[in-house]
Amino acid sequence: MKDWVDHVAGGFQAEFAKLWAVSDPDDVLFGDTVSRTLVERGIDVVEYAEPIAFRLLYERDLRENTEAAPTIIHVRGDARQELPWDVLQSSRHVDLRLAEIFDQFDPTILRAIGGARLPDLWRVAQRQVVPARMGSGATADFILASIFRITPALLDKSEDFWVTALALFYADVELPAILAGRVVELAELPEGMTDQDAFNMLTDRSALLDRLQVDWRQFAIALVNSDRPAGALVPFGAPRIRVMFDSLVLDGAIKPIDVPEIPKKLPSWAKIGLQHDMAAKADLICKQIDRLKQDIPQADANYRDWLRYGERLAELTYEVRNYPKEIHHETVVSALEDLRRQIDPVFFDWLGTNFDSLSLNSCSSHPSLVHQVAPHMAMARTDVDQRQALLVVDGLALEQWHQLEQDLRDRQLIGSIDARSCFAWIPTVTSVSRQSIFAGNPPKAFANSISGTNAEKSLWGRFWAANDIPDAKVVYMKGLGGEGSTSELEHLLDRYEPLVAGLVIDTVDELMHGEIFGKKSLTERIAHWLEMGQWANTIEILLTRGFDIYVTADHGNVEAVGVGRPAEGVRAESRGERMRIYDSPQLLNDGLAKIPGARVLAPRALPDNYHPLFADYGQGFFPAGHSQVVHGGTDIEEVIVPFVKITRKEKK
Repeated sequence: MKDWVDHVAGGFQAEFAKLWAVSDPDDVLFGDTVSRTLVERGIDVVEYAEPIAFRLLYERDLRENTEAAPTIIHVRGDARQELPWDVLQSSRHVDLRLAEIFDQFDPTILRAIGGARLPDLWRVAQRQVVPARMGSGATADFILASIFRITPALLDKSEDFWVTALALFYADVELPAILAGRVVELAELPEGMTDQDAFNMLTDRSALLDRLQVDWRQFAIALVNSDRPAGALVPFGAPRIRVMFDSLVLDGAIKPIDVPEIPKKLPSWAKIGLQHDMAAKADLICKQIDRLKQDIPQADANYRDWLRYGERLAELTYEVRNYPKEIHHETVVSALEDLRRQIDPVFFDWLGTNFDSLSLNSCSSHPSLVHQVAPHMAMARTDVDQRQALLVVDGLALEQWHQLEQDLRDRQLIGSIDARSCFAWIPTVTSVSRQSIFAGNPPKAFANSISGTNAEKSLWGRFWAANDIPDAKVVYMKGLGGEGSTSELEHLLDRYEPLVAGLVIDTVDELMHGEIFGKKSLTERIAHWLEMGQWANTIEILLTRGFDIYVTADHGNVEAVGVGRPAEGVRAESRGERMRIYDSPQLLNDGLAKIPGARVLAPRALPDNYHPLFADYGQGFFPAGHSQVVHGGTDIEEVIVPFVKITRKEKK
């Protein structure tokens, strides 16, 4: 029996061909197991999106280049209709369509479940007798039962829905909308729960977490006062839920409630969810750090494992930085630093093996890498008049996103927020990673402008022109975040009435550079900036004009100690102090030999003459012994950045 990778990628071997044209309207090729295999085989994948840019790449890198790697030209449609005749003549055509691979299932349901689940479905379909030509309802029921282990009609007890929702949360799964709708249609929902609430919690992890926190506060208060919790609350005391309660608190899904004292008769399972003094807070932090040490993803982890782990680390770090100074004692600080030291070599090795395959993951549901944010936005367009804004907060670490989110919540500006994360480009400097965001392409596509950011506006316009948005309806603006910048933004939006806006907030990056008192001090400076209202006003301006807002960052930041400035190499930008750039492999190797602790990670989609060398964990290429908050390297706090969607609309 063939496995999924053999079935999809078996024909992509260097000995079979040098160039393939692949018709793949459903992004079958971009499941993470297939993409890793292609990278391991040394096969490049080129997206066919913009005809002129593709022609330049084809003539320069592919047509007569005998040293070029085997290459797949990926077309989200019919390659035979879209590719030029000469390209088709020189390539081998492959057709990948879900309707043909899984001809017994409804194709609309198949497209909705996403590429990550297709290997599981293939395995099940090979092992079980599957009825021929299922309709949409039967397909949805089959996939729910065999892939997600959910039989909606059997969810008939008050706690069944919550057990199912929590199981999905711990599997890091959000149901596709079409499957969530099927569950809501057939299941018996808990007392007082609307169909819309149930749908939101099955499709949006943040909606579930918000409900858990609100309900736990009310449930805990009832327990402390020896009252019976209201029936409409999450039944935390139910046997199948209370066994998960410890994990929900230790993983940061539920924040403990502050109480004057903990009653002696309180059930033992509930005590971890209450705090009555600073010592209890410190004790919980240490337990959460221990939990994260146990959960460090290993070599066989996928990118989603690392993103979720990065989110958990950021949540805990944010809590630590915002707890009162009384608990910032040596034990907590030392434990958190020890955790980061344990994470770094494992994460670096994983990046070395897996970073190249991230570009090949489908971005239809969420981007894996920041350069996929714009393509994800393009795929999300469902209406010709839909308005979208991309807001890049330069230098914003994932932990610092929580500050920005809390500011919006305190001001009650958010109707719906979907907070996730993605990988920044490596090296984590503005000229590489931020340019990739606005180009909608890996750095090799803008090799001529890799040393600066002046091309961002033209790259942004070119990307949207290729997606049928006229230049007159696309705007770009940087310099947001400072005093008076929101007035300029209003003027820009009202003058051009754009469908798509690309915006840069520079303030966090400006606050970061030169910060010598550490990230705790940076947190305080960001808090002061938030009080000025520029961030909240920017979001309000966009929401009131009907924009769906996508927030991300080009890189995070990390505390480092200087080891001196090497004489070799040029920096990619004047302030990127965690890496050096060499224009040849020989110079790179010379630098590696001369700089103690330096290390190499070389993504294939960087320009051919762009070879980065990175500082070791906690170190930077600036005066020895000096401490700074910097970026440019491969630390998890630099590489995993926010990806957030903010709207005024509820999901339906």
